[in-house]
Amino acid sequence: MKNSSVLSLVIMLLAGIFFLIFPGGSLQLAVRILGIGLILAGVIGAAGEISKKVDKSDIKLLCCLGEILAGIIVLAAPSFVLKAFPFIAGLIILVLGVVDVVRAVQVLLETVDGWKTSVALAALTVIVGIIIMINPFGSMKLLVRVIGSILIYHAVTGILVSRKLPET
Repeated sequence: MKNSSVLSLVIMLLAGIFFLIFPGGSLQLAVRILGIGLILAGVIGAAGEISKKVDKSDIKLLCCLGEILAGIIVLAAPSFVLKAFPFIAGLIILVLGVVDVVRAVQVLLETVDGWKTSVALAALTVIVGIIIMINPFGSMKLLVRVIGSILIYHAVTGILVSRKLPET
């Protein structure tokens, strides 16, 4: 599962770089890449979970199937995703922040080093997600740049936190 999480973070990092460098570029392309990325991450995660001999998790498998379903929805209705993009992006960032809080707690339970930084960064992600959902700024280009920066930030911090977690 850790490998699929890192793959998701790398995909997120690449999407963030794309948003930051090409804010006026085609969001349609970004939405398609997002859909494909979700499907790939879900398929890879599900395959890894199914191939486990022991400690299979129905919850992890369900999450992977959710990623696949979300990817299919994104690819099937890209115009809806573009219209709802600011709110959806804020919601995704909020959920990722909550996931980071859970990971920070795991770091705290596994080790005493680095948990304060992990909690602070996770809390910042949650706050930014809420702000984007409430006030998605006036300029779409600015919003896309901010989202790109947040995706880069989340991917980098996620990779750093995942390096501290034991292999599952």
